[in-house]
Amino acid sequence: MPGRLRRGGIASLPTLLAALAVAAPSHAAVTIGSDLRGLPSPSAGICALSTPTGVSRSCTDSQTVLTPTHLAMSGLVAPATGTIVRWSVRSGTPSPSTASIKLRLRTLHGDDPVGDASKFVELPPEAGVHSFSTLLPIDRGDRLAVESAIKRTGAGPAYVPIANVEPGVGTLAEWASPLFPGLSLAPDTTSEGIELLLNAELDLDRTPPRTKLTYPPRQDFLATKTVLVHFRCNEDATVFASGQLEIPSKHTIYGIFGVRKSVGAGAKATLRLRLPKAARKAALSALGNGRKIVVKVTVSATDPVGNSSGATVASIRPKR
Repeated sequence: MPGRLRRGGIASLPTLLAALAVAAPSHAAVTIGSDLRGLPSPSAGICALSTPTGVSRSCTDSQTVLTPTHLAMSGLVAPATGTIVRWSVRSGTPSPSTASIKLRLRTLHGDDPVGDASKFVELPPEAGVHSFSTLLPIDRGDRLAVESAIKRTGAGPAYVPIANVEPGVGTLAEWASPLFPGLSLAPDTTSEGIELLLNAELDLDRTPPRTKLTYPPRQDFLATKTVLVHFRCNEDATVFASGQLEIPSKHTIYGIFGVRKSVGAGAKATLRLRLPKAARKAALSALGNGRKIVVKVTVSATDPVGNSSGATVASIRPKR
């Protein structure tokens, strides 16, 4: 709780900020999709080709729901804008009638569900986890899809062995034809109890938010018991403001109540910090004795990925 502090008993503001910067964790790449748990072998296939005369087929599959116990560490959709740098599938052994399987990763998003796609790669015939490098943009809220192009020889069935069947595990959507950017179509089939053994590693935005802090330099905070500052940010962020009331001639500071607020990209937020009774009483007494007082408000913003803007400080004096 805010209270009285002596300058000699605490670290200076720059020292505290430096310590926090050193202690802040770095933000590693995150993984979305399936956790690709170590099953003996996938138990199902997607993009099945079983008609007597068909020799090839293309389709696109995407996991729309997946039980939390099978999710990768960051869930099913992208937590923020970034770049997919690697994607992986866990595959079983293709059927004897399968001639070749080519795959490429695609993103799906918003009202225009079809995003960019990687290059096609050949799925190795060996069972196991296969990873492929790429540089594929992804937006916050996007989910993954895999586009398959399968060819077969003979009359036997062919399929892409990168799925698992388990009651209640999740929901899989499939489009019977290739998708392309700008297309918006409902899936041709939706299947329950299927997990698509696909995930992707994202390198998320590392750019700190750009911020602007404005405030009236003189405020009647002793009457209103509130100090206010205005804040803008170029992206969605969580803003935190803390403050202190200083009486320089007495080498004394009092903490004031902090505030946290979510701010939309480009929106203006007003942050109001309340003065505790003890701080206000001390400030009135100091002013009555001819001493100067000042309130300093420190504001910082953190975006959804964890990038921090650093601190901006406002110095506010009482109205004459």
